[in-house]
Amino acid sequence: MDTKESSTVLREEKKALRREKLALRRALEPARRAQADRSICHTLLTLIRRRKPSCVAAYMTDGTEPDLRDVLESVLRSPAKLCLPRFEKDGSYRMVRAEHLDLPMGPWGIPEPAEDAPDAPEEELDSALWFVPGVAFDASCRRLGRGKGVYDRLLTAPRYGVGVFYECQRCAEVPSEGHDRILDLVVTEAGSFAPAGSNRGGNGDTPSASYHHPTIE
Repeated sequence: MDTKESSTVLREEKKALRREKLALRRALEPARRAQADRSICHTLLTLIRRRKPSCVAAYMTDGTEPDLRDVLESVLRSPAKLCLPRFEKDGSYRMVRAEHLDLPMGPWGIPEPAEDAPDAPEEELDSALWFVPGVAFDASCRRLGRGKGVYDRLLTAPRYGVGVFYECQRCAEVPSEGHDRILDLVVTEAGSFAPAGSNRGGNGDTPSASYHHPTIE
């Protein structure tokens, strides 16, 4: 198989996996989704408390992704800065400062900071703790996104990327290409893990049985 054929096969594998995992994520029952969100938020808050970042770069859910509102509100009450993505007219995404979560709706139906929100400095983003959504993940911390390459461009070295998923998004192996970014840590409702051999993991943080929410204040 030549390079062109191989690339075509890989794209089709990614499309099929996206359809499967997006359908599974949409089909989560509300009670199960809410419980998973509580567990995920617990793990992320514990990670923040241990790493003590000066900035957290996160996202607002599209309604099917894990909802991190508890985490974002806790960051806003702390000394750390919060940055969220904003869709730009040229089709790109820019990370900007968020001072609250009462946000206008963006063009894709996702809340995002207003046009006058200040850009996050690059040096701040380089040292930030990044919480990244995705469509699928595997045991090697490979991530499958929606195919736009948004986080492949935003999550450049040395930025620390934490993939945030539901367990139903786990797969045996994510089809990957050279430009695909491997995450530093994956968090689901079942706990967290880093790639084998990594020294950038999350200190083995796992959610508690009671889903107690620590704060970072």
